[in-house]
Amino acid sequence: MSKTSPQHLGLQTKCCTAQVGSDGSSGHGYSITLRNPVGLYIDGLNTDGFTKPDGTPITEDYWKIVRGTQDMGVRAVFEVPPQEGLTVSDILIGGEPIEFGGQIAEHTTMKLTGVACRKGQIHNKAQGCEEEVAALLRIVSTATISGHIASRLA
Repeated sequence: MSKTSPQHLGLQTKCCTAQVGSDGSSGHGYSITLRNPVGLYIDGLNTDGFTKPDGTPITEDYWKIVRGTQDMGVRAVFEVPPQEGLTVSDILIGGEPIEFGGQIAEHTTMKLTGVACRKGQIHNKAQGCEEEVAALLRIVSTATISGHIASRLA
C-alpha cells in the first residue's frame, strides 16, 4: 500500500485523530472532521533527484497546479519551461530518464486536510487502530497477490 493511496491516507487520518492525553483521553478534547470540500488533494511534488541532462536540479516552475487551489489541488502539470529547450523525456529522476507519467506520480504527495474545533468538549477514550491497520494490509496484500496471479493466468 502506497503512502499516498486513499486507503493509507484514510487510515492515517483516523489514527491521527486520537492523540492520547496524559489522562488516557483523546488529545485535548477536540471535535475533528475533514475540511470541506472533503477530498484527496495534490499536495506537491518532491523533486529530490530530478535533474536536467547536465546534472543540475530542476526548478519549481516545472510543476504547477492547474485545477483547484495551491492548497487543494486536483490537477497538476509537469512540463519543461519552453526557454529550457528540453522535453520531459530529457529530465532524469535518480539518473533515469522520464519515460512514463507514473515515474512522476511516484513523487507526488497527496493530502487530506483536517479541521479541529470545540476544544475541551469531547472526552472520549482514545481508540487504537493497530488491528485495523493489520487487517487493511492483509486485504491489500491479498488483492495484490490475486491480481498478480490473475494476470499471469490470462
